[in-house]
Amino acid sequence: MKPHPFSAIFLTICCLLLGCSGSKPTDPPTANRSQPRLVLLYMTCTLNKSFLSPYNPKVQFTPNLENFGSESVVFGKHRTEAGLSGVAFASIYTGSQAQSHGVFTHPARLSNSVYDVTDAFAEDGYDVFLWDAQPMCSKELNYAQGAPSQNVFKRILQSGDPELKKILNRLARDPNYKALLITTFTLTHGPYAADHLGSFVPTYPEECQILTEITQEELQKFLGLYRRNYHALRFDFDNARSELNLTPEDVSKLSRVLEMLYKSNVNFLDRWFGALLSELDDAGILDESLIVFTADHGESLYEEQGPFNWSHAHTLKGNVLDVPLIIRAAKAGISPGRFDRVTRSVDLFPTLVGLAGIQPAEEMTVMGVDLSEAIKGHEETPDLLAYSHTAMVPPVSAENTIGGLRQELYPKTDMELTWVAVREGDRVWKYKNQGDKQFGFERFNLRDDPAETSDLFDSESPRDQQMAEELVQYKAQLVRAYNQWTRRRNQDTESSQQKKALQKLRSLGYVK
Repeated sequence: MKPHPFSAIFLTICCLLLGCSGSKPTDPPTANRSQPRLVLLYMTCTLNKSFLSPYNPKVQFTPNLENFGSESVVFGKHRTEAGLSGVAFASIYTGSQAQSHGVFTHPARLSNSVYDVTDAFAEDGYDVFLWDAQPMCSKELNYAQGAPSQNVFKRILQSGDPELKKILNRLARDPNYKALLITTFTLTHGPYAADHLGSFVPTYPEECQILTEITQEELQKFLGLYRRNYHALRFDFDNARSELNLTPEDVSKLSRVLEMLYKSNVNFLDRWFGALLSELDDAGILDESLIVFTADHGESLYEEQGPFNWSHAHTLKGNVLDVPLIIRAAKAGISPGRFDRVTRSVDLFPTLVGLAGIQPAEEMTVMGVDLSEAIKGHEETPDLLAYSHTAMVPPVSAENTIGGLRQELYPKTDMELTWVAVREGDRVWKYKNQGDKQFGFERFNLRDDPAETSDLFDSESPRDQQMAEELVQYKAQLVRAYNQWTRRRNQDTESSQQKKALQKLRSLGYVK
């Protein structure tokens, strides 16, 4: 994966046509209206795209996203770097993977030497704002470097936010004003909340059929069992099932109860997003906006073949790595529709820069590709390989682990233990621990086998051999880069920092 080339001629033409040189315009205020005046980067956490109607027509409980998707480009094969928030968000912000951005686990501080998307927009004159509600990619950890401290708010961006009203008022008053709004948060991370069932159950009874099969007492029993045994059920399910004496019927009911909880939280997210879009529309700025809806990673719910259920960080399953990406840009020459070529989280930064008509800065060295012209239909879409890896167990998490299967597969903080994958079209290859620290290769066809149950890897196949070599090299790059970053980073190992890290991990349920 090489940095995307930007020729000097292209940069000059962009600068002249789009007026993004950074100097004050001398033409009338409307001369630069090809740029979006408002850019919204709406990034949630732990969202399985098969629970969204733009990706699954059977879903009825995300009507706002369905409407948004009908006006947008829906990316059907968008893949993240890792199923871990700190790593995944770093890839979105920087347009690069861990070899370059240096985040291999979380919580981890993003280096000052890494140029990110907020730097690019700030340098182009955008006022950058961050609603900072995700502790693993916070301003405190140096994410969103281009957002000044007075523009950072420790909450989720919602309709009616007083700071949003100020921004919308300024956009109405000043035709030259432009703003980048970023919100990072989670509403669907485990343990899944039951808070939204009161509105979800009567509105979508067809999604709650399990309630017709169990009593209220049984519902409370399963909810209590889940919360008391959250870590064991996620990371050591077979032993937990045995120790809790769960029958196959119990497991079926528990999994359906938890799926109902998850759906109710996704529906709540959809309502929040819809209300925010309505406020932008009422303010008359929606059609002058570039709006991106995406997630850091997905979520595996219950699967008999595992290896981990109701989790994401330590698996290479497609429902974790293949994440939603939906982009609406009414005035950018983008026609609504599907974009069904492989794209990566590292492509989002350069693509946003291209869609916003921003001149790429010299500091912008990315591994991703600017797909803005391909989205508009002006260029052929490149054939991209999407590389991903599992999370390395954070040191403080390793010290507080519960044992079991995760302890067996990831016994310590060691990049050598990470699993890696690469997606090409509908095929995905994996290099993963098969048990007893023995790594082996797998290949799956996602079109015919989305659950990835049939391993098709053929050691005699030239293509399989080639991709196996690619994965071994990719993992070796990660290991080397981790060792280099560790040596040169001034890591603070004081107990106070360890306590802060543990607190952040506990806030999202990664450790007890």
